[in-house]
Amino acid sequence: MSNYQSTMDKLKSRMESLERKHRYLDDKIQNEFDKFLEDSKLKELKIEKFKLKDQIHKLKLEMLSLEAQYEA
Repeated sequence: MSNYQSTMDKLKSRMESLERKHRYLDDKIQNEFDKFLEDSKLKELKIEKFKLKDQIHKLKLEMLSLEAQYEA
C-alpha cells in the first residue's frame, strides 16, 4: 500500500469516527432538549458538537490537499 493510500485511509477512518461522535451528540442534544435540560448543559453539548464539526472540516480540507498533491 502506498504512503498516499495509507495516509488517506487513516484520515478517512478518523473522519468517520468524528462523524459518528457528531451524530451521537446531535441525537443527545435533541433528546436532552426534549427533556428540558438546563441551558448550560445544552450549551456545552453544542460547543462540543461544533468543535467536532470543525475537526471534520479540517480533515476534509487536508484530504483534498493530499489528493491535489497526489494528482499533480
